[in-house]
Amino acid sequence: MDWQTEGIKLNKHLLLKCVTMRHLEFSYRKKQLSFIFNYLNDLSNSNQAQREISEKSKTERCSY
Repeated sequence: MDWQTEGIKLNKHLLLKCVTMRHLEFSYRKKQLSFIFNYLNDLSNSNQAQREISEKSKTERCSY
């Protein structure tokens, strides 16, 4: 083996490693964002339910 083929193998290995790390980083960030959006969505749904309960109790109080 000469130094050129060794260099090409090393470059391919490093490139593959870099792409793999980028993919893992992207996958991790995607999971983080998904978790945050799900949390915000749950929070929004909870607030909406709270408002509906509040509105319902106001109308019930008025009907007496």
